[in-house]
Amino acid sequence: LAVVGASLGGDCAPRGANYARFFDAVDPVRGLAWEVELADAGHFQFVDQQTVLQTSLCLAGRAPDARVREAALACCVCWGEATVKAPGAGAGAAPREAVAQMEQLLVQSAGVLGTINFRHKGFG
Repeated sequence: LAVVGASLGGDCAPRGANYARFFDAVDPVRGLAWEVELADAGHFQFVDQQTVLQTSLCLAGRAPDARVREAALACCVCWGEATVKAPGAGAGAAPREAVAQMEQLLVQSAGVLGTINFRHKGFG
């Protein structure tokens, strides 16, 4: 499971029902999990077009919307490539190496995206 979330979810994605909850539910013995948290992004910055209601009720961070979406898409592609296409998918070094490389790229983008936090489960 790969989860990309925004710290500024507020009432739009309350702590008890947000991306972190999905990550926390993964049993590391039975599967891999990777969480990427964009600390300077809001919940609806991941969508292509926000409604007036979304922008009036939900916090937005300093990270540009387009960059938030690009980071999320890149993480999804990275995870898919590492776990679906790789030999021995899901259990070997390929996911760990791919995730480490993607994290380096994201950290290099921290000047635009702001603070980025990572958590892992099941990588051994």
